[in-house]
Amino acid sequence: MNEGNILYTCEITFLRADHVPVADIRTFSCDPYISATLQAHSQSGYPEEQLTYRTHTMRNTLNPIFNARWIVSGIPRRGFLLTVTLIDEDTKDGDDKLGRTVVMIPNPQQKSSLEEEWDSGALECKIEKRKGSIQSHVMTYIAAALTRGDVSHHVRVWLKVRVLGKAADQKDKRLFTLGPRE
Repeated sequence: MNEGNILYTCEITFLRADHVPVADIRTFSCDPYISATLQAHSQSGYPEEQLTYRTHTMRNTLNPIFNARWIVSGIPRRGFLLTVTLIDEDTKDGDDKLGRTVVMIPNPQQKSSLEEEWDSGALECKIEKRKGSIQSHVMTYIAAALTRGDVSHHVRVWLKVRVLGKAADQKDKRLFTLGPRE
């Protein structure tokens, strides 16, 4: 098999978020979760594939700890693009997008391709708030004023990616979720 066509199984762990925007002005908190989209780099003859994942919701916090694992197989050696969207769960009015970030795995400035036992370590990702809802921005500014600056505007998400090994079936070019299996 050509080295460039090797497929891997990867574990993506959404560790935590810090300084999540205020979405509930009564409690100065939020009910955040992460929605992620993984897009593998296309191989000639194959359309780009996408998978989505959603973490559990953390209630009443601006600094959630998710520790949510997502195991994906069929990842090409060239890696993938991960879009991470931070969302506030709101059963009354519908969920509010708080912001998002896009991460290239592996980072092309540090490594050109994935390999067995590769581990990104904890990646700090800045959430771009301009892609979030206006309501969350306004509430965060009000909360910051009322709490004399105890609420920050520098939203970050930490995640980690680890190559678990080669995909079991190197001929199956599909991208698919294996777990979590807790």
